[in-house]
Amino acid sequence: MCNRHWSVAIDIMAGNHHDDDDKSDHRPDIWIESQKLLKTSLNVQREHGYLYGYSTLVFIGSHFGGKSSIINRFIDQTKSTNDLSKYEETIALEYRYLCRQIDSSAMDNRLRQQQDQLFYENNMKICNIWELGHELLFIDLLKFTINNHTINNNVSLIIVIDLTQPNKMATLLDNIIKWIRKHLQSILSIDHQTCEQMQQLSLKRSIYYRSDNENNENRPKNPLLIPVTIIGSKYDEYQNMDPEIKKQITRYLRTISYELGGQIIYHSNRSDTLTKRVNQAFESLAFDRLTFDQEDRSKPSVSTNIAKPILLPFGYDTVAKIGIESTSTMDQVRQQFEKIFPQIDLEQSYQSTMGDIDPRFDTNFAEPEIDKILEYKYMLLDGGGGGGNKNRTK
Repeated sequence: MCNRHWSVAIDIMAGNHHDDDDKSDHRPDIWIESQKLLKTSLNVQREHGYLYGYSTLVFIGSHFGGKSSIINRFIDQTKSTNDLSKYEETIALEYRYLCRQIDSSAMDNRLRQQQDQLFYENNMKICNIWELGHELLFIDLLKFTINNHTINNNVSLIIVIDLTQPNKMATLLDNIIKWIRKHLQSILSIDHQTCEQMQQLSLKRSIYYRSDNENNENRPKNPLLIPVTIIGSKYDEYQNMDPEIKKQITRYLRTISYELGGQIIYHSNRSDTLTKRVNQAFESLAFDRLTFDQEDRSKPSVSTNIAKPILLPFGYDTVAKIGIESTSTMDQVRQQFEKIFPQIDLEQSYQSTMGDIDPRFDTNFAEPEIDKILEYKYMLLDGGGGGGNKNRTK
């Protein structure tokens, strides 16, 4: 809220009258006025969110799939492959951010007239970047990153999939997508206007790079309401795999991306060229105004050859291009993939990873002040018989 609005609000709370107020006994209601300003600001953000305010990129996917390296090389594009070994493992949910100066000449006249009602100064835009570690183990933490505020301010989902692990690929993707769909439904169940706007945008996104002679009726039946980008990581290792295996993996990932109305990019942290490619995609999601109007699109960069890194932009793929039957369902495609690559039990793998370690007694989670309180509580529970925290070194 601009300074002028804050000064009026402060005067109202202090009981000071303005000239207009002196002519009438009616005082403005600060709550009503603030709600009006907030509503105006949110409406402008919905229409121009890619110009002002903030955006959000949410990273999730394969454990040790390279998410941290991808993010850090996006934030600091001077980093090289020599810095890859310096990144620490993501424990649960980690936050970073990136700022960009937005060109004010891109504003239209209507936005200039309402600029004083926005919260943003100096045409600066912030991209919030969230990274979820340990695959699905802490997926409920995404509720903090995908919420009513972020879906109105351009949130995008980035799914990083390790191309060298097809035996957990289908299960991981299926669980992520199901959770995201259910969560979005719970958020939008009472906000029908926003839900309708997001549905319209997702349909435009799902056919964005279709050619004029392609049948737009053959579009995804249920695209994800927020933009999704699938990053196939570890391409440097994947490229040496058997061609038939690569064919099946690519076909499956293209089918998932098509169904979600998303884009797919193969990547290796050891390739500066592929890193530049994903950085350009992230820049567009974070700082461009993406209306997904077909008249605004430029000629896309596309690569479908399995002997090269795959690159497929939003709305390019069709079932005919992928090579699957138009009558095939996602369940059928997945079942066929799982016959070739039997999927491991993710829950069982998480239990074996965590083992029997109790975080209360793990030195990695040591918090001296909290430990003292916990030890005191255990002493009370044990009737003064000593603390339950004795096995942890402080």
